[in-house]
Amino acid sequence: MEKLHKGRAGVFDADPSSPKIESSSNDIKVGGQPAGTQVAPATVQTFGLTDVDLAGLKLSQDYGQLASVKKRIITVPMRRPNKQEYFRVHPDPDWSFATMLLEDKEDRQTYVVAKPLWADYDAELRIVQIFTAVSRQGVIFLLPVPLPGSDGKLNPWHRSLMDAVQLSRDQWIRINANMDLGGYDCLIPEGDIPDPIWPDIPFAELLKIAFRDRYITTNDHPVLRKIRGAV
Repeated sequence: MEKLHKGRAGVFDADPSSPKIESSSNDIKVGGQPAGTQVAPATVQTFGLTDVDLAGLKLSQDYGQLASVKKRIITVPMRRPNKQEYFRVHPDPDWSFATMLLEDKEDRQTYVVAKPLWADYDAELRIVQIFTAVSRQGVIFLLPVPLPGSDGKLNPWHRSLMDAVQLSRDQWIRINANMDLGGYDCLIPEGDIPDPIWPDIPFAELLKIAFRDRYITTNDHPVLRKIRGAV
């Protein structure tokens, strides 16, 4: 008799994996072997430590040198730190500068604009101070902070952001928007975080990386053409 089970193909189907029991007038055979015959157990392959190349897993004596491989900076974003991100600003004033930025609202991209174009697009530009910052994870980024306009006024949000930047020159902080205050709260870590490691490349090289695709020098730039309605 074959073992039966209920399946999808029919109400009952034979289970092909079940051993066949054959009967005869002389004896009973299971799987084609006479009853009482000892069947050799199936061979099971096991893997032990002898099968692992331990030499290929052990740390070498120069592990410290491998772990301290210098990271090359190829991308420098321009952004504000998020509310859970501790950051520092470079203490050297020469690692910051004031300029004009143009923000493309549709593409959500920010561009630096060459000085000869400022007068033609004054209404589209905003004055900012750009600072070099680093996150706790070692990510270098540029932090733009709006400066007072021609009227000399600076709103509380921008003023509190500038205060936070000055504070972050000497210690790790994170900022959190306080809607009731109308500005940013500065939060200090409870523990001691090691001082950041700043890039050993010139500031000009850092800016070249950051603005390689976001530097507008002529009126033919697609963003300016879009503003003028020329495209």
